Amino acid sequence: MAPKYEEMQHTLDSVPEPFRAILLGNALSSAINSDNPLESMHNQLIDLRKNKTRAMMLSNLTAFNHTGKAFTKEFLQLLSKQKEYSHLTKQIN
Repeated sequence: MAPKYEEMQHTLDSVPEPFRAILLGNALSSAINSDNPLESMHNQLIDLRKNKTRAMMLSNLTAFNHTGKAFTKEFLQLLSKQKEYSHLTKQIN
């Protein structure tokens, strides 16, 4: 579990204390209490990486478009819904 924990620490480098300690403590507690601690740590690490990447992408897109984060987030959600239902509009036409 230690390598996954260390990687979690590095992934959360930019998160300020005490939030970082809370996230790490929660991850450890969940892993220890699970049936498969290694798998739990692995899955939590993947989730942390995804969230960190999404936050960076949102920040970069916001800066590129010179918009606020709330606007960019709403725009991406609308875009996602359009793609999600695009197959239905193709069937209608």
